[in-house]
Amino acid sequence: MPEFQPYAEARKLRPPPEWWAPKIDRSLFRDLQQRNNYRAFISHGLYLLLMAAVGWFCAFLYTRGSYWCILTFFVYGQLFGMCNSRVHESLHGTPFKTNFLNEIVYWVACAMEIRCPLSTRWSHFNHHSYTILTDMDLEIQARRPVKMWRIMLDFFYLNSLIFNLIPTLVMQSLGIPTRDSRHVVPENEFRKIFWSSRFTLLVHLAVIALAIVIHSWLPILLFSLPRLYGGALIWALILAQHSGLAEDVLDHRLICRTIHLNPILSWLYMHMEYHTEHHIFPNIPFHSLAKFRKAVDSQMAPAYRGLWQTYKEEWPVLFRQRHDADYFIKVNVPG
Repeated sequence: MPEFQPYAEARKLRPPPEWWAPKIDRSLFRDLQQRNNYRAFISHGLYLLLMAAVGWFCAFLYTRGSYWCILTFFVYGQLFGMCNSRVHESLHGTPFKTNFLNEIVYWVACAMEIRCPLSTRWSHFNHHSYTILTDMDLEIQARRPVKMWRIMLDFFYLNSLIFNLIPTLVMQSLGIPTRDSRHVVPENEFRKIFWSSRFTLLVHLAVIALAIVIHSWLPILLFSLPRLYGGALIWALILAQHSGLAEDVLDHRLICRTIHLNPILSWLYMHMEYHTEHHIFPNIPFHSLAKFRKAVDSQMAPAYRGLWQTYKEEWPVLFRQRHDADYFIKVNVPG
């Protein structure tokens, strides 16, 4: 890992750069940025209903001692892990037109992900300002030379949790900003990140306390552990966003992937398979990304046809990058 500069020094040395942007009709662009409470309620509401139904079935089988609960918990975990997309979209403030509704979803989803809400927000804004610029971006999933054991651990959320999230929550709950937080968070915001770390820790301590009071593992199995045993699906999607592509270039088409997914997975992922388009204009809500792609398709790199095509190209490159840090996938773009 490079030695990242503290926030003020880093931005003084390297202010946010100007990125390539496609040509698009201004009136269409304004329409695409319109947020919509109705669409957000439908998306989040269906997700919660599905989680509640599968979670109830898990509890039903678990309390009756049925081994079928293992399968249902696996399904529940994969659904639970998709809360990452709820964290991400709410962080950008794009699903709801009403901002405090985005904040409610964001803080709850961050607790589900065992994250400090405010550190995550600052880190992700930094990721968008300096996407895959290796001296600034903290959110590079496969930093070169690639360590495959770290990538494999995150199919169970273990690399992120053990080496980043839990140390961050504990240290900042004690009033100590981490190295990463000092890089992305201004000093005058440190007090806020300390309290937001305490919020997430208190939520999980309350879950553990509830489990002790009712003499059951169910609260922990249904809230504190699912992100670990259900990490595979969301990590497979996250890893496909940037890994194996170029670094240190100012064109999102060369460092992000757009992937065609089936409608169910696309809905669970809140359409973040349009990842190039999202990075080009992060203020476009999830429900308008497909329209945006259609409008600028002739200016974009070809989209991948599903995760199979993506990983068929990406995995050999990741293995090669263990020893050859200069190797990457070259993307052909118009012009």
